[in-house]
Parts: sequence; structure tokens; C-alpha cells
Amino acid sequence: MLSGSEGVAGDADVMGALAGARARLDALKGVDERLDEAAARLERAFFELEDLGRDCRDYNEGLASDPALLEEVEQRLDLLSQLKRKYGTSIREVINYAEEAGVRLQALESSEADSRSLDAELEQNEAELLELARSLRKLREKAAPGLAAEVESHLRDLAFSDCSFEVRLRPREGDGGLGAGALSRSGADDIEFYVRLNPGMPATPIRETASGGELSRIMLSVKCAVASPGEAATLVFDEIDAGIGGETGSAVGAKLKRLARGSQVICITHLPQIASYADAHFSVTKTVDDSAGETVTAVRRLEGGEVVDELCRMMGSRPGDGKARAHAENLIRKAAAV
Repeated sequence: MLSGSEGVAGDADVMGALAGARARLDALKGVDERLDEAAARLERAFFELEDLGRDCRDYNEGLASDPALLEEVEQRLDLLSQLKRKYGTSIREVINYAEEAGVRLQALESSEADSRSLDAELEQNEAELLELARSLRKLREKAAPGLAAEVESHLRDLAFSDCSFEVRLRPREGDGGLGAGALSRSGADDIEFYVRLNPGMPATPIRETASGGELSRIMLSVKCAVASPGEAATLVFDEIDAGIGGETGSAVGAKLKRLARGSQVICITHLPQIASYADAHFSVTKTVDDSAGETVTAVRRLEGGEVVDELCRMMGSRPGDGKARAHAENLIRKAAAV
């Protein structure tokens, strides 16, 4: 402090030293103009320092008289010290950390809002899907009897004279009713085809009943019942001629040809009545390469008279048999008229 009565040792002598210097300059007044100017400056400084000392003393006394303010300042300084220990070595670094934390907090709050919005949207979509699933179920229940009757009609054309076909729907909902867990890309129902191929037998699932050839004819009947142009790019039928004769073979061939108007149909057959309906014929043969010790399978497209030759072989005749050739040519003409 700049007062003679208070402060640490040495500070009390400041004003005394200035007073002594002021007295010595006053004694030399009039001797030199430069000394007179210095004396005037020292006098002004002396009075300014006195005023400053009084102001500092008053401020110090004010602090001493407000312990609450002093405690608040000390707590503030302690808080700043703690913040610097945790978040940075300077106040600037602490402020930067706070700004970055604020940005992250805002992002988290926005994320929570987005999550709530998505949950609401998901709940709405689930409700719409469940309603669509119920509508789809009603349409299936309405269409199932008609589809079954149509398939049965085709099956009778394919030598299943006394048969039945059923479309059974099994809802997936549990005890709590229809929920989102029951939904799939195909709705909320499990659908299975049941068939009875022989009199006196119960209807059973196709997957447990039909043999390879029977399954091919059943699926051909189903495809014919539901076929629409471009529905399937390619359909493959194997062993579709198993256990059937000429007249039924012709019926199978005619149905395959109608399917081929909207899709590519590939059929593997040994029955000439079916093969005659094809637009393109391929012969599949196996030969043994003795030198290599392996069996080779070859596929070759038949052209022109080769088709008639192959149909004759399917009939068990030689390609040169006149009657067999006439019959093969008649099959081709009949098929072309379908």
C-alpha cells in the first residue's frame, strides 16, 4: 500500500522518501528552471500517489467488510481451477471444450427426437401392413375355391379322372391375434396345396403325396390355372410323361404349348405326343470316350427332318419306317394347329 501507516515493510517509507525529495527540490527553487520543472512534476506525482493510496485502502476495507463477496470470489476461483484440471490447461481450452460438448449434446437430443419419430412411423407402417394382410387373407379365402376347381379341371385332362385339389390357408397369428411378427413378404398366412389322386384316399399335402411325374402334372395344372403373360421367365418340367399314354400325352403337350405363349418352357420327355408340340427340339445323348475313360453328354438341336427321325425313335421305330414317319408328321401337324 502507498501509505505511511499501513502495508508491508518498505512500502511505508515510499511516501516519506518522496516527501524528502520534494523538500530538497523546494530548497533549490529558483536556481535552475529545469529543477523547478522537476519539482512541479514531483509535487503532482506526490498528490496523485496519495489519492491512489487512499483509493486502495478504501477498496481493501470494502472487501474486508463483505465476507460473502470474498467467499463467492474464492469459490469461483476454485471452480475455475477444477475445470482447468479436467478440461484444459487454460480458460480458453475449457471454453472450447464446453462449446464442443454443447454441439455433441445437441446432436444427441436431435437423434433422440429422430428415434421417436421413426418409432411412430414404424408403428404406423406396421398397422398399415397388418390391415393389408387382413385384406389379402380375405381375397385368398375368396379365390381359393375357384382356383381349386380350375386346377381339378386341368388335372382331369391329365389322366387324374377322380381327384380333388384343395387350397388351405393357415393364419400365423398367435393367442394375442394378428401381430407384426406374423408378417412376411407373402402376407400373414401359410398356404399349402392338398391333393387326392386316388378314390377312397384322404387329401394330403402335395409334398408328401405326389411322385416326380405326378408332381410335374399337378404343377402344370396349377400353372395353367393361374398363368398370365410374362409371369415367369422360364418353366422347367421333368418326368412329366411318367405313367401316362398317348392321349394324355397330347393333352399335356397342348397345355405346355399354351404356357409357352407367355413363358419359356423347357420340358424333358420321352413321349412323342408331348415332344411334337415343341417349337425347338434338342437331342441329349451320352457317349463313352474310351481313350479318356469318361462319359460325355452332348446336347444338339434338331433341324428339319431330324425332328421326325427322333419322334420315330421315341415310338420305337426306325427313322426309315414309313408308317412311323407318317404318324410322326401327323403329330407335328396336329400340334401346330393348337
